[in-house]
Amino acid sequence: MKTITKILMVGTILMLMPVSKTHAQTYEWKKAPLPGEEVIESINSTFYGGVMYRHNGRGTEKKGYIEYSPRKLTDEQLYKKLQDSLGNVYGESYPSFMVRNFKVKIVVAENPNYHGKYWDTYTYHYNLQAFVVLPRSVYYYLQTAVEKALSEVRESSRIAIDQIKVVSGMDREEYQDQVVEILLDKGYKVVAKEYLEKLYEEQKNQQSGIYNEKTTVQENNFSAVGYYLNVKLTETSLRVQVINVSTGEYAGNATVKLQ
Repeated sequence: MKTITKILMVGTILMLMPVSKTHAQTYEWKKAPLPGEEVIESINSTFYGGVMYRHNGRGTEKKGYIEYSPRKLTDEQLYKKLQDSLGNVYGESYPSFMVRNFKVKIVVAENPNYHGKYWDTYTYHYNLQAFVVLPRSVYYYLQTAVEKALSEVRESSRIAIDQIKVVSGMDREEYQDQVVEILLDKGYKVVAKEYLEKLYEEQKNQQSGIYNEKTTVQENNFSAVGYYLNVKLTETSLRVQVINVSTGEYAGNATVKLQ
């Protein structure tokens, strides 16, 4: 993960403008990256805040008296400035980028080259640290929903894709491939729907007394046939349903909201 450092200059020295007070609040951009968010950059940026003139006590003014000080920017104001500057860097490649773990450190540094007879000069900077992240992908939500829906289905069970419904403009085949990838990674056997239908017929024949030595269903194992998996993706949510082929009962059902 790279680290970039930029000096982002505020157009003018913001010293005389009033400071608006805001209530303490925990914003999303102050929180750590969430599971499923991809960190693409660690940011360490500096905003120039202005100059401070501090009397040194050799004149008539009280020592330490600040005659001219920079504007105190709030975290919200600094975040907005950072967000705007990052938009110029990431806006085209990652239009949905987000800022996380935003932190501010004030740095006041003495500037000995600009001291006067009765005052000392200091520069005032805001050091900003943050992560640039990409929001959770549809794949993340799909993986989460599949895990929840299959929580009661034993590993190595046979799963057949029954229905896949996606939003308009989305590649259904590609999305189905992602479903299959998740199932295989979790140790399930992905089979064709027709295969499960054939096994179910064999199971019914066994139960009616008709026995086929070549059948895959052994010893009336009621759960041996497998499960159908249905996936429905909308603009706001994702639902995964698991249905036991033998009983027709729901073996799992999970819905996650897309945030």
